[in-house]
Amino acid sequence: MPLVSLNPATGRIIARYTAHTQAQREARLAAAYAAATHWRACAPAERARHLRKLAAGLKRERATLAALITAEMGKPLSDALAEVDKCSACCLHYARYGASLIRAERPAAVPDGVSVHYEPLGVVLAIMPWNFPLWQVIRAAVPALVAGNVILLKHASNVTGCAQAFCAVATRAGLPSGVLDYVLASGKQIEPLIADPRIAGVTLTGSTAAGRRVAALAGAALKPVGNSAEATPT
Repeated sequence: MPLVSLNPATGRIIARYTAHTQAQREARLAAAYAAATHWRACAPAERARHLRKLAAGLKRERATLAALITAEMGKPLSDALAEVDKCSACCLHYARYGASLIRAERPAAVPDGVSVHYEPLGVVLAIMPWNFPLWQVIRAAVPALVAGNVILLKHASNVTGCAQAFCAVATRAGLPSGVLDYVLASGKQIEPLIADPRIAGVTLTGSTAAGRRVAALAGAALKPVGNSAEATPT
């Protein structure tokens, strides 16, 4: 079944996309899993450098991205431009402060030699909604990236163009291959990925029903999941 991007203002079909085959989904997951080893070994300063380049890429392609958000999601162009600007600012914020957020800590009143370290999980599957096609991805992806994780994005089908465009901006900005990529799949097709041992964690913003389903699947596989439920379905 094709994934359809539809202009909500005109009812016109913008594009039809074919979901990735099982082999294509496997290839993207394998690439993300391989990239996770190299990305986690990057120093925080190196990850910050990539985030600054991503911020610059978003600024460069601001008009194109905003127009696509408006076409696919129906947001006023002024709001879409503001969304892209907010995404760029988020990248710069974590580029500046991210290293301090993941620095090892020594809690008060603990024995000598005891400290808390923040280690990356690996590949995080990000299941994202339609209403903020760029910002919801950025707010989930950027903190995870700065902490040394990699992102495999499953976006809402009606904003597939936004998913592709964002990942293309990241690639042109020089983000290493596999660190941030997308997969085209239905909800049912994504379920085996949640159970796959190479997926280390799942983040979702979507309906309560979707949150319950994803939480159940992630829980059965003993992996962390972060849910931010909203009233509308993804």
